[in-house]
Amino acid sequence: MLRAAERLPDVQFVLVWRRRNHGVLRDLLERSGVANISVIDGYVEDMGALYDAAHMTVLPGLDYTSFKPTPHSALDSLGRGKPLLVTPTSSIAHIVAERRCGIVFEPTISGFENAVREAMVRYEELQKNCHPAAVACFSREVFIRKYQLLYEELLQGSQALAGAPSPLREAR
Repeated sequence: MLRAAERLPDVQFVLVWRRRNHGVLRDLLERSGVANISVIDGYVEDMGALYDAAHMTVLPGLDYTSFKPTPHSALDSLGRGKPLLVTPTSSIAHIVAERRCGIVFEPTISGFENAVREAMVRYEELQKNCHPAAVACFSREVFIRKYQLLYEELLQGSQALAGAPSPLREAR
């Protein structure tokens, strides 16, 4: 991100950090001399204000264990109409691509830089798709419907199993 920020001097990056390795991060920023990255460290009382002030939310990850299944920051960002920039390892990457509510980028310096540039050009298009994507994929109604379908499938499966011959019964 530091190298990409160097290549994008007109873009202001805000990193919300959760204290872990904060000293290492500060040292990296100081040594790099990059001036367009600021860090907010620790618990943030009003994340909504940060989303409102931002244009995009970035969720970079190098592997599939980089994130929890659906990061709250992704949902909060979409709900507030802020496009996502995510790597393919994010569980939400397929939604971002299908719903055109952000950019999926390769986790490289040029991949990130190009995603930022593309998102800036396509911002209006991406932004208008954010809230509809959040509602279509993550609303309470959607979750209830998905759980209902899951339970119905489980019940059908258990009913089918109830009538099936049991190897234990046949062995007696």
